[in-house]
Amino acid sequence: MRSGWCAVLACAAVLAACNRGAEPGGGAAADRGAAPAADAAQELAPAAWLEEVQRGSPEDVVRLLLQWDTAGLRLEGPYADALMQLYCYLPEQQCLSDEPAWDFVLVVDGYLLDPVLEATDSAQYVITFDEVGIVWPDGLEEPAGAALDTLSIKRMDGRWRVVGVTSQMPPHLSRHAVLRSYRGVQPDSAVIARWLEERE
Repeated sequence: MRSGWCAVLACAAVLAACNRGAEPGGGAAADRGAAPAADAAQELAPAAWLEEVQRGSPEDVVRLLLQWDTAGLRLEGPYADALMQLYCYLPEQQCLSDEPAWDFVLVVDGYLLDPVLEATDSAQYVITFDEVGIVWPDGLEEPAGAALDTLSIKRMDGRWRVVGVTSQMPPHLSRHAVLRSYRGVQPDSAVIARWLEERE
């Protein structure tokens, strides 16, 4: 399988196009879980919204991250900027948390969130994504199996943050977010639409 760490301009164009015009909460989740008070929070700027959620429970933080991820918002300017205050991949290096240059996206129908550890100052969750397939800049690929990600959360300075390099996740987009992205990038968007229809 191709590496997700190499920077490919075409994929950046896909992700950028996907983020244009996206709405908070547009991602589909298998458990349909949304961050608390999502309707009211949509009136807030992403940074203020995230800061409010970080004062709540670690699960609320994970749900908000997954909501932005599947809606195609995670890599968009104001959301990406806000999330830099959530990530602390390398605590020993002043929370250095650069986002890798992903050259693919996972298309998902939803996810299941499984708490592995929930303590006073730390938590860990396993997310199982209902993967439809993988979109590369040069084509489409069948899913390799259930896509699992593990997120570690730690309370730091009174707010929850995602810690550890192993907590880095590739982008996961709902079918709607992928179709929206390819309208602006792919000359024949019918190809991706047909591919998704065959996997319903």
